[in-house]
Amino acid sequence: MAALVAVPALSGCRGLSHPEEFPTSGSSASPVEATSNPQTITCEEFGDLWPFEFDRCEVSAEPDASGDPVLRLTTEDGTVYALNDLSGNDGLPKAEDLVRPGASIGPIRSFALGLVDLE
Repeated sequence: MAALVAVPALSGCRGLSHPEEFPTSGSSASPVEATSNPQTITCEEFGDLWPFEFDRCEVSAEPDASGDPVLRLTTEDGTVYALNDLSGNDGLPKAEDLVRPGASIGPIRSFALGLVDLE
């Protein structure tokens, strides 16, 4: 006979979910509209999609020489992290190292990609 185990649902900025449930592309990937580049984003805006222990950061995007988007995240202490693995981010620590266990950085990357065409 199988036993059923109830798992409480967590909500808010620290809510947990399986990484495959996080959208990484399309309109549902980010609940926040890209309006400036760079742009400050917060835990409150992203809700359960927020993957970090800190509550806010700045993200930016700029094309490299070949036109590929170099995506970056800057924490409140001014530390810059690479959001993708392009040569323009060589030498920067990886933003994945900031992600809570079980969370996905996909929604933050998707948002950052939306900044590429903003001036």
